[in-house]
Parts: sequence; C-alpha cells; structure tokens
Amino acid sequence: ISVFNAIKAVTLGAAYNMHEEHRLGTLKVGKKADYVILKENPFTIDPMKIKDIKILGTVFEGKSFPLNKLN
Repeated sequence: ISVFNAIKAVTLGAAYNMHEEHRLGTLKVGKKADYVILKENPFTIDPMKIKDIKILGTVFEGKSFPLNKLN
C-alpha cells in the first residue's frame, strides 16, 4: 500500500466508515481538524522510517499541544 493510501485509509476512510465524512477526514472549511505536526514529511522519506518520525505537536479541538508540554 502506498503512503498516500495508508494515510487516506486512517483519515478519510475512517471518517467514511463512521458515516462522518461530512465533518471529519479531510482538511476543509467547516470540518473538524485534529492533526499532528511531524518533524519529517512521510511522503518524502523511506516508508520504512515513517514509524520513527518525531511528533512536534498536536492540534486537538482547536487547542495546540506542543510535544514539550505533553512530557
């Protein structure tokens, strides 16, 4: 499976399976946008190294959580 299809499966695919694609799964005005900020781009690195990407922060329900505040 490609990196694109894997990410799509856990975002838009998951929203579709829950019948929530109208409000979840993609970044679009009016939709809920919880996401992570990654140190590296999963589309440009070796797919075997995706599991090692560091998370710099998270945005959840409109609130930003830098990684150093989570530790």
